[in-house]
Amino acid sequence: MPMEIAIMPLVERLVPYAIPFLIGLVCGLLVKTFLKLAVGILALSALLSWGGYAEFPSVRELFGRAQSLLPELFRQWEGWIGTLPFTAPPFIIGLLIGIWVAG
Repeated sequence: MPMEIAIMPLVERLVPYAIPFLIGLVCGLLVKTFLKLAVGILALSALLSWGGYAEFPSVRELFGRAQSLLPELFRQWEGWIGTLPFTAPPFIIGLLIGIWVAG
């Protein structure tokens, strides 16, 4: 019993730091995975276009589509992104470690 009583205050002090750190770690892993996937898709589409297997829209058309679709996408994600603790140092440390470690 005495050991249990001594551990609880320590755990209670660590939880506010551990949760943002873990959220940052997961976000970092997701960001790096998404970026790697995006670069792979971009490289594959460039190779397919260069080889003549696929035809893609011009840059003007892509910017036009982005201007119409991105505001709606940002409106949908606004609630989720607003809940992340961007200003918490444990979150930032977890985010950086997640981006660095992701395989």
